[in-house]
This record gives sequence, C-alpha cells and structure tokens, in this order.
Amino acid sequence: MVLISDIIDRHVDAGVERTKYRPLPSGRISVQGALLSCALLTALASVLTHYCLGWDTLLLSIPMYFLNAIYPYMKQLIPWPQLVLAPAVGWTSLIGWAAMAGNLNDLEKCIPLFLATSCWTLYYDTCYGSQDAEEDKKIGVKSLPLWLGTSIHPFLAFLGILIIGLLCLSAHASNVSYIFWTFAIGVWALLIPYQIAQLDLKDRTSGGKIFRQNIKFGKYVTLVAFVELAYQSFFSKF
Repeated sequence: MVLISDIIDRHVDAGVERTKYRPLPSGRISVQGALLSCALLTALASVLTHYCLGWDTLLLSIPMYFLNAIYPYMKQLIPWPQLVLAPAVGWTSLIGWAAMAGNLNDLEKCIPLFLATSCWTLYYDTCYGSQDAEEDKKIGVKSLPLWLGTSIHPFLAFLGILIIGLLCLSAHASNVSYIFWTFAIGVWALLIPYQIAQLDLKDRTSGGKIFRQNIKFGKYVTLVAFVELAYQSFFSKF
C-alpha cells in the first residue's frame, strides 16, 4: 500500500518539506524500479495468501488492493481521502477473520472490529495529516485535516467514542477476559483524550508524534491480544 501511494504521490511529495527526501521524489529510486518492486511484492503476497490461507482469503483481499490503489488519487478528487484509506486498512480485520475461520462464514460478526479499525485509522491518519495541512493547501492536495480546520479536535473526540464503543461490542461478542478489557480497551480509552489534548495545530510536529504513539500502541495491543489468547487457551483446558 505504501509503495503504491509513494509512486503516485511522488510529485506531491517533492513539494512538501517533510516528504521531499523520500526515495522516489529525491531520485534515489527510479519509478521503474518502484513499479517492478510493487508488482513483485503484490504477486508474492497473493501467492503466499493463497498458499497459506486459501482462496477465500485471497478473494477477500481484492477490495483491499483496490482501495489501496485508488486512495492516492482521492487526494485530488475529494476533500476526505482518508475515508478511502480507513476501510483499506480496516479490511485487514476481515481478512484475518477469514484466515482464522478458513472460510467466509459468519463474516458479519467481524464488522464491529472492521469498523473500529477503520475509525482508528481515520483517527491517527487525521493526526498525521495535520502536520502537512498548510503545504497541502498550497499545492492543491485535499485532506481531511485541511477540510476540518479548527474542528479537528471535536472530530477526533467523536472518532474516539466510536473506536471504544465498537471495540466494546467486538470484545463482548468475543467473550474476552478482564485482561483485554483492562489492558487494551481500558488503556485505549485513556490514551485517546490524552492524545487529543496533545494535538497542537500550531506545532506541526505534534501530529507526527501522535501518529508514532499509535504505531507503538498498536504493537502493545497486539501483545495484549496474545496474552489474552494464551490466557483463554490455558483456562479452556479446565
């Protein structure tokens, strides 16, 4: 996804101070080389998905590839391109469900998690995009932070409510233990208002800091999920 976006956005990235030194806009990697890498990696990912997870999972991944491919173009067409990026990332939840189940049965049970992941993507990418809002305006790139302006904080708060609410629905349906409720959802509910308070539109670095915090927090939640899985597996024996 990142490689596709970088190829299409290379001219835009060249006009933004933060991104002009990326491999493509700086000329360190050729467009032909990037396209070849993208094709090879996509083919490899498709083969591995089919071999390891089956046809159902591979077919389910097609919409994700489509959303990833059109997302960069949305920055020129609509003022809310992140609304395309969000389901592209959230779709991985559905793919994971199908991979674990081995089929597409009961896929609707994963919808709360899909929506929560999509809202989370929208949340952290809005923070991330806020650092480039002024330059995006100058070069004509559309973005949600630019469209929101000073209303970005209430919007993030609204997303935070959706994230926690949808996670609660998903956790309840999955019958998780106090471990996930406390150390994942509970901590998440505290982190969101803290981050919103930390977002300073006058300090263009604050959005990037919050974005990086969410990367680390995603790893933390993954660790909590593994602990939860181990806990559930242990007690299922009794």
